[in-house]
Amino acid sequence: MVDHRLDTKFLDQLPKLAYVTDEGSRSLPEWAMFFLHLGYLVAGVPTQAVRHVFGLALPTRTFASGLIATGIVARSIELGVDQDWNYIDYISSLSPGTSVCVRRGNQDVRQIRGVVEGFQEIRGKDNIIVRVSMREILMLPLETYAERITPLHNDEIRLPKQIRRGRKVSTPSPFVECYLGTELAQRLVFSSETSVLLVGQVSAIKREVCDVRFVCRRSGRYDSPEGVLNDLLRVRQFQAVTETYRTQCLKQSDKYPERKLGNKVPPIVVFDGAVAFLNHGNQWASSHQIVLLDRTETQFDDAVTQLNQRYSYRASDTTEIGLEVPTGIEMMVFDEACS
Repeated sequence: MVDHRLDTKFLDQLPKLAYVTDEGSRSLPEWAMFFLHLGYLVAGVPTQAVRHVFGLALPTRTFASGLIATGIVARSIELGVDQDWNYIDYISSLSPGTSVCVRRGNQDVRQIRGVVEGFQEIRGKDNIIVRVSMREILMLPLETYAERITPLHNDEIRLPKQIRRGRKVSTPSPFVECYLGTELAQRLVFSSETSVLLVGQVSAIKREVCDVRFVCRRSGRYDSPEGVLNDLLRVRQFQAVTETYRTQCLKQSDKYPERKLGNKVPPIVVFDGAVAFLNHGNQWASSHQIVLLDRTETQFDDAVTQLNQRYSYRASDTTEIGLEVPTGIEMMVFDEACS
């Protein structure tokens, strides 16, 4: 049995989210905090020879995927000191002629559009060559700049004749800074990677993460800035193509996900509903999976049957997660061999 129990004391020190009502802000209920902490936990577990599968039966899936993803992104940002070699491989696979957005600088960060011209190895280090004007190219070390490059697929760029500085990148919102702290908040808005993939009804997920207001409460702060979950999630499909992202979202009915995601394998996939799981549960064989099933769904029983079948072929017994499951939620956890 693999033991990945969380330090409960540390969880108590995390910033608190509250939801906004007409009468003011209210603390999140127990089940909502459980989802946040579950996401935080799963993001800290590396995928090696096995991956974890979490199957949850819920009275309702409302906000579950967004809160879990928030925990995942927060933890992945903390662990971001490590190189994301998957994303580096993704950037290094871009074809010449691909339009990209590059973010440069540390304090005065600016983003500039350009076109990939190719790649070149210099002194044992791989570099990407990006042309940003008719007179200027950038030679950028991949290990340093890969996460600061966002491909702009299907977006043709007309290169200017003159050298340009680029547009200044907006600073993190007070809500994001409250939740992550200044240093990690800057990393969130200046660099891209896929920390989690959400699969489900895109319109419902967008409504929950983009329209509902939350506040952040952190010990030692007197203000409680407002924001939405997407300020932290930065779902690629819900914002401008030039913006950095940490989350991707896929329709549960999408038959060709590789056209949207390319060759990137997300470290964690959250299936928001039975249809999403039944349609895509056999993809991304090395990714941790979190399956959210609403007991009122028509295909709930079919999804549970498929989970039970996979459980019977599990690689190891239940993983100890160290979290108390709230009343009304049932959860099964098992390990599968990565294929």
